[in-house]
Amino acid sequence: MPKRERYRGIAASGLIAFVLCASQLSAAPIDSDGEIQLGLRAYTAVRIGTEDTNAQILSDGVRQTARNVTFPVSTAGALRQHRVFTEVELKHNITRLWNEGFGPFALLNKLPFKMRRLKYYLAYRGEFEGIYDYGPSEFRTHEQWNNPVLVQNSPFPDNPNVPTRAQITARDRGRLRDVGTVRNRLFQAYVQAQVGPITARFGRQILAWGETDIFRLLDNINPLDASFGGFLVSLDERRVPLDMLRMTWYLGDFSRTGIPGLSVLSKLPFYESYLEGFIAIDDDVGFSPGVATGSAWGPPNVNVPTLSILTQRYKPSRNFEDARGGFQFRTSTPFPGISDLALGFAHYYTYFDIPAVRVMGQGFPNPISAPGPAQGFPIWAQQVAPRVQVTGVFGNFALPPEWVRPLGISGEPIIRFETAYFKNEPRNAQSTVDPFTFSLGGCPGGNFRNAKGEANPDQSNGATPEYPYCSAGARTGDSWNVVLGLDINQWIRYLNPNSSFFITTQFFYRHLKGAEKRVPLSSETLPGDNRLFFDYLPGQEQIYLGEVLPVQRQVISSDIHLGSLASNTDAAVPNFVHNAKDQFLQTLLITSPYYGGRLLPSLGIFYDWGNSWVIQPSLTYSVDPFRFTVTYNYLNTTALKGNQGISLLQDRDNLLFQFEYVI
Repeated sequence: MPKRERYRGIAASGLIAFVLCASQLSAAPIDSDGEIQLGLRAYTAVRIGTEDTNAQILSDGVRQTARNVTFPVSTAGALRQHRVFTEVELKHNITRLWNEGFGPFALLNKLPFKMRRLKYYLAYRGEFEGIYDYGPSEFRTHEQWNNPVLVQNSPFPDNPNVPTRAQITARDRGRLRDVGTVRNRLFQAYVQAQVGPITARFGRQILAWGETDIFRLLDNINPLDASFGGFLVSLDERRVPLDMLRMTWYLGDFSRTGIPGLSVLSKLPFYESYLEGFIAIDDDVGFSPGVATGSAWGPPNVNVPTLSILTQRYKPSRNFEDARGGFQFRTSTPFPGISDLALGFAHYYTYFDIPAVRVMGQGFPNPISAPGPAQGFPIWAQQVAPRVQVTGVFGNFALPPEWVRPLGISGEPIIRFETAYFKNEPRNAQSTVDPFTFSLGGCPGGNFRNAKGEANPDQSNGATPEYPYCSAGARTGDSWNVVLGLDINQWIRYLNPNSSFFITTQFFYRHLKGAEKRVPLSSETLPGDNRLFFDYLPGQEQIYLGEVLPVQRQVISSDIHLGSLASNTDAAVPNFVHNAKDQFLQTLLITSPYYGGRLLPSLGIFYDWGNSWVIQPSLTYSVDPFRFTVTYNYLNTTALKGNQGISLLQDRDNLLFQFEYVI
């Protein structure tokens, strides 16, 4: 066994042993005053695939004419995940030590201001994925990486700059193991102090704003990590902490603020008010590391190793210029007809999880000859993170009982709402990420750029040594986003005479401003001369211009007459996943406890109105401190679609078994 494998096995065994031995641990007070609190959550989870992954490959007997592949190809019944997760947190309130002047804390009494509270928080997180060490052969070995049907050879095998299959396999499988098998982190670490009405928290932390669950609008401050299972892993486990300074100014009741010069505020009927701001200097983004090639949870077609595309990820810098930052104001106020309305306004700058993709080429479909990292590849895909402005209003209120009792509704339903405007968000279009549409015949639909993607200010001279690459650039746009949510505690006595049902639903709407028009791709819709003439073969889908996700829906052989390039029969046209101009999504969760809370069944449903479904029936049995959960994840769609991206895992139905220990 190689040394690296041995070390990974030791780390994995340690994590598994920790989980299995967790039953020997018991919650115990760390100190008599309760100032030090220790928390632990650990689980081991196994997912079994219940359907074959997709592998649709059409051939005319000479070459592949169309392909839609989830790589690696895996059959129903195969192990798709063995996740081991451990999180240990330590909270320590050191206010008393500081007040008593214990040791170095006495120096804090010399400060020109008086602190009311002082504490710190530490959290360790360890994660392990076992299928790449002892799972089925498609994940454990590089057998499928050497299959020329699944991983096609380079179209330019005689070019000395083209990487070999062995080099690509070593690079991508090495990265998969680096980012997707073992991870040990000091996850969060911050100090929190309160001075009068102001609370400051400094360090590595998570900050969530808004009113949504599962899918995010204003909750886009921290990036999400999809490298350990995608959106099927809970949102709280996917959030990535940032190095951040967060400050909260508690204003309380405006009539009692007593703020000098702001006596006019006392006339406003606002209470429980606070103003919160943050600044985060951090280079973490959701697509780096992202889902590594060869992962069990990679998007179709994109997750396939390739000898034709070099993908590089560019993160923001750790400086003030690229910092995230903003503020929110929250308050409560009386509202006619209801008791009170909780209301908030937020405005901040951040980086989204989906990148904007800048596709670079040089004489496409010929390989890049300019010296640099992409030399020998026909396509250089640069994933970049534009800085996004997020502005929105959010709130919630309860419907009075007298309004809902005649409808047979028990309790007081909670209405949640949120609207957000995204400015300069990453956007991708078929015309900008498909090099066939902008680079053939002298770069008619793009600009000549340097290695950083910067356009040549003088495009009249064509390609130059400094600006040798043709690219349509990285694209951004704006969008409106709205969500309306409803939470109900409802008695259904004949189903559960002892406990109510909790029912929560959310309706999301998204509108892409200035969306590229969706029209069939043809020689008439392309810039420049009529150089491309499409002759689709059986099984090849119609390609459309328009908004897309940077995920290929299908790759089709170029049965396109390319003039002088007609001899290059290995060129393939990517048909990207359509991203609708107007998007609608509904979520629903229903749950109710039985047997004194020990048995908790639930049903979760996500429905994308583009006809994509996720249905998650689940059952959890709890005997403190243990929990055992069984969940079935059913994902279905008529075709791959963009929007929230839930259709991208449509061939990954699975059955989850999870054993958990919590104190």
